Amino acid sequence: MFCYFFNTFKNLDVEIQNINYKITYTIDSIIVELESKEMNNNQLDDEFFKLYKFMNILIGYYPTIVSGTEFDVSDLAEQYFSSEKHMLSQDCFVKNLDNEIFKTSYKRFRVLEAKNSFVIDYYGFATSRINNYYSEIAIVNILQCLDGMYDNLEITKSNKFILSSPQRIEIFKERIKKVCIRDIVDNKHQLQKLNQKLEEITCRLEYVNFDYKLKYLFNYIDNKYAIFQLEKHQNDKTKNFDAFIKKCKHTRNKFSHSSNIKNCLNGMESAFYLYKIILTFRLLIIDEVGLDSYVEKNYLDYVIEITNVRLIEKLQMVPL
Repeated sequence: MFCYFFNTFKNLDVEIQNINYKITYTIDSIIVELESKEMNNNQLDDEFFKLYKFMNILIGYYPTIVSGTEFDVSDLAEQYFSSEKHMLSQDCFVKNLDNEIFKTSYKRFRVLEAKNSFVIDYYGFATSRINNYYSEIAIVNILQCLDGMYDNLEITKSNKFILSSPQRIEIFKERIKKVCIRDIVDNKHQLQKLNQKLEEITCRLEYVNFDYKLKYLFNYIDNKYAIFQLEKHQNDKTKNFDAFIKKCKHTRNKFSHSSNIKNCLNGMESAFYLYKIILTFRLLIIDEVGLDSYVEKNYLDYVIEITNVRLIEKLQMVPL
């Protein structure tokens, strides 16, 4: 397998929370060493895989582990085998980090990962080799990751709720509970089920819905990195930015609920839009850990450009 090289973590040697991280570059490989007087080998293995997840987000794929001193490489989980289609040199757009920047950003990542460990693992699975031929499923996986990540980002903390006051939320829910439906449904068993359903519906009533989350996140990333400019400049209402968000929402719901929902991303659309949604997920984390100024814009712009060219050719979108 051919694997592009990157210099994001080149020649780091730093101590973080009593663990010394040393990353050395040779001609054709990278040596990652973790040492600690307070941890055994199994604990250091766990610490390595957290670092490995950080590397995946920053460079765009899991670099292949050739050998490990304390664990069996052949027994790695499927999520750690990135699909070759995600191994692009331009996707490694985070510049070389020095010891202090790495230390600061990695500490922030560890806080984020603790809140979103399943989401980040799920993202790894979605971009693994096992999803090579199922673009629609892969794109749904990433959309679900964005949904799960939304509540734990700094940029969304003031945009989680429709009603931000806990008191008003409780008053609103209590009023809904008092709505009388006995004059509509007189069957006791059905009434009990409907009341239970109302409670389930209203338990997260104050939270914003999924399409709002997508629009907020996509706009945030587009304002910084111009990822969705092609979609925003389409006059065709079936291909513009709002239509794209609706298709994302419908596609996610179609697979989440196994429903025959219309107006979804088809296989070709999923295959090409997958790259933009993956970029969105990665850049949200890169921003969250404070590395936005380390993004090499020329590389990122090239990835966006070649993705747009494919969308123009395959989906007959109007060029910018």
